[in-house]
Amino acid sequence: MLEVGNTTSTAVAANGKIPFTTVFFNTNNKTSFDSVNNSLNIRRPGIYNVGGSFVFTPTAAGTVSISMQVSGATSPTAVATFTADAGSTYTFNIPSKYIRTVASAAGSVPITFVASAAGTLTSANAFVYKVC
Repeated sequence: MLEVGNTTSTAVAANGKIPFTTVFFNTNNKTSFDSVNNSLNIRRPGIYNVGGSFVFTPTAAGTVSISMQVSGATSPTAVATFTADAGSTYTFNIPSKYIRTVASAAGSVPITFVASAAGTLTSANAFVYKVC
């Protein structure tokens, strides 16, 4: 299991990756954290459960979402969206999603989370763990 987070108030640009600053724990060699790319990486074949929770204050009013991206593509069922007021704080819970990797893809499956609008991240927590 890999769990990462951020408890420091951090500015995030529109379409910017959610930054993680702390690895809470990584219990095996099946996953890793890439601090340069802010990605949770699946390194071995299998089925993994991935999800996250983010407290975010958008700079401007409008539709704001945080989405999970798998190998750079947004996973359509792993998005949290609010019609937000500027300066209001929202908790975005990304539904956990199962991701299956195969031997040819092992080592190259980065998971990132992206905010659609500029704002301030108050806290972040994301996880990935192997199911089977």
